[in-house]
Amino acid sequence: MTSADLVTSAFVSPSTGILKNFSIPRPRRLTDKRLELAYYQLAEKKKKPTEIYLEVGFEDLSHFSFIFKKKYGISPTQLLLNS
Repeated sequence: MTSADLVTSAFVSPSTGILKNFSIPRPRRLTDKRLELAYYQLAEKKKKPTEIYLEVGFEDLSHFSFIFKKKYGISPTQLLLNS
């Protein structure tokens, strides 16, 4: 999934091509999509957090780890080791 795909899936309806209207603020929706992609990369592709944090749009590994754990209740490294 590319950055453009990520943005499109977060904001544009695939069936109509019209911008989605959500009650969740756009920056948070984009962060959630980035975290979903990171979860997939960790759990399914078995990539390390150091390999994916930049790929999914975070600039800082510690911030990525903090936000990831806040959302999923488990650190990215723990998820990788448990899956």
